[in-house]
Amino acid sequence: MAVLQHSSIEYKHQVIEYDPSIHKYSFEKGIIQDIEKAMEQDELYIVYQPKVESDKERLGAEALLRWNHPVHGFISPGLFIPLLEENGKIIDVTDWIIEKVCEQMSHWISEGHPIKEVSINIPGQYITSQRLMDVLKESVAKYGIDSHQLELEITETSVINNIENAIISIGEFRKFGFNIALDDFGTGLSSLSYLKRLPITTVKIDKSFVDGVPESEKDSAIIKAIIVLCHSLNMKVVIEGVETEEQITFLTCMPEKPGIQGYYYSPPLKKDDLVKWMQEFYQREKAVN
Repeated sequence: MAVLQHSSIEYKHQVIEYDPSIHKYSFEKGIIQDIEKAMEQDELYIVYQPKVESDKERLGAEALLRWNHPVHGFISPGLFIPLLEENGKIIDVTDWIIEKVCEQMSHWISEGHPIKEVSINIPGQYITSQRLMDVLKESVAKYGIDSHQLELEITETSVINNIENAIISIGEFRKFGFNIALDDFGTGLSSLSYLKRLPITTVKIDKSFVDGVPESEKDSAIIKAIIVLCHSLNMKVVIEGVETEEQITFLTCMPEKPGIQGYYYSPPLKKDDLVKWMQEFYQREKAVN
């Protein structure tokens, strides 16, 4: 699409040879230029993937960003989020997400829906910024929600180059009541040292560790060991990417049952669909019990 709309095209039915040095740059530049308008005109929107706690009495969700561009259509987050990061726009977008999530949480609370917590992905370079704390405090106060109803997700790779300042900043977020999750646990090089040093509340185990469960004895043993370790440190555990009945059976038979996030329960949903999903989930649980 970016090729067809490039200024070098002279005729409507012209045959064009793709030139990445021209057309890829043009597309990326357009994406960066369009992001402000996307936030203002709700081209950007948030979907929520449910997280089911071990007792199934608490439901949470992870907020995930989507973009329906008026020209390019649906743009994959895997494409536009790295562009926002590289061009210094991700912080403005994160602020937008925080406000939208807080606003939505206030609606859910006033309507009596049982969602307990929403997690928001925080860019690594932003976690040590005073601006982030100011935005969070302002948003929870504006919409009347408790700080413990927000969870900030960070990755170990995103803080590895600024670990000392990250420890200080995360400690300040914890003092104010925000929960902190270490995302994609196990994919970095020094995960155990981060468990020891970072004052986090939740560990999210990467999907790659659960893909082979329960068929792989090694993967199953690793999952068990991580869950036991985290529980001994008084940290919650959430397993990402759970998709099969066999994985659920294995995870829920453990003494220390983890939280579950993945397509076994639900893909990411728009806000109204999430409410419907929650209602149906509780109805099914009541019927079973």
